[in-house]
Amino acid sequence: MSAKRSTARRLRRNAIHRTSAINYANAYEFNRNSNYPNFSDNCTNYASQVWHEGAGVPEDNNWEEFEFAPGGYYYTHSWSVASDFLSFWSGDPYVIIRTISGSQMQQPYNGLDLGDAIVYDSGNNSGSADWHHTAIEHHWNSSGDFEIQNTTDEVVAWNRWYYTHNATQQANMRAHGWRAIHPTTSDYN
Repeated sequence: MSAKRSTARRLRRNAIHRTSAINYANAYEFNRNSNYPNFSDNCTNYASQVWHEGAGVPEDNNWEEFEFAPGGYYYTHSWSVASDFLSFWSGDPYVIIRTISGSQMQQPYNGLDLGDAIVYDSGNNSGSADWHHTAIEHHWNSSGDFEIQNTTDEVVAWNRWYYTHNATQQANMRAHGWRAIHPTTSDYN
């Protein structure tokens, strides 16, 4: 039995705690958790922490991080690299991957649930997506949806990523889309 399937079964038995995920995200938005490595591009590491520590998603051999000596960490690419995070969770039968593309990127609302992950294309390649950034759905109100991210340590409009890129990159993003990762087993505890 593969480790991915093992994780999926644990994911099915153990609901994702969405409110707890957001509480963790808030606690470590500006003050990094010293129990984890800190990268200059920390977004996917942070999203993995939010899902594991906050939401209660169990680690396995294909998605994990641990400290093996003071300051010495081991982590899988699926824990810390946006493209590998997306690839790993795309193979989970209890996760829905939704594509957000075209004019949807310019809308104020994305329809995600608290704690869902969004993996963003950089827009640098015209031929294929370059999965470059991961953020967590944080909250929504009458102004729109907001995400929390840890590379720049802020809560921002979910589609700010789109508007901080040039016209060519925006066109590539509209063509490739972004990916929203939604665990289907959840509660709001």
